[in-house]
Amino acid sequence: MYNIQKFVINNGYTISEMLCGLHKYHLPDNPILASGYFVMERVRYIQHPWSNSLVPREYLKRFYGDNEIELPHYIEENGDLIPWKNE
Repeated sequence: MYNIQKFVINNGYTISEMLCGLHKYHLPDNPILASGYFVMERVRYIQHPWSNSLVPREYLKRFYGDNEIELPHYIEENGDLIPWKNE
């Protein structure tokens, strides 16, 4: 929690509300994992170095547990999933 608060504050936001345990994930490697929800308010504008950039693919590894799910490159407005190009 400390690391989350520190990150949020360092990027110009403050946490104004937190809701815990909204739903549970169904992950084989962590069956008791439950979600949390933060309401944040911007207190000052800080441009992130990755603004308007794609997150590097290696940062998405294990994004959702230990599952080997292929994440899309992006999702179009109509909901179509656009896969990563093998480069």
